[in-house]
Amino acid sequence: MDWGAHQYQQDRLARKQKSKQKMSEIKGIRISYKIGTHDLEMKVKQAIKFLDRGDRVKLEIILRGRENRFKDNALEKMEKFVELLGSQAYKDGTISKAGNRMSLLIGKKK
Repeated sequence: MDWGAHQYQQDRLARKQKSKQKMSEIKGIRISYKIGTHDLEMKVKQAIKFLDRGDRVKLEIILRGRENRFKDNALEKMEKFVELLGSQAYKDGTISKAGNRMSLLIGKKK
């Protein structure tokens, strides 16, 4: 067998497999400190759609002004979000704090 033909077939097979492969993305959902319960439920529905497609979700909350003094309440909002997702998702790490932002990665249970 010709080495060039063999190499061509291997490259062609690799390209075909790569095109069928789905890369998971990280989709962002941003909530505010003062978000209402219905709005939070709508964001949860959107997160479930992202998780069902195979993507991971980055939940982010931005605290403004005096909201920075109540970081524990913001943590409770994030925990409630994960609780509303139920048994479909898990926390992929801990809540990271950077300045006035708090973020959390959420993945789908298999």
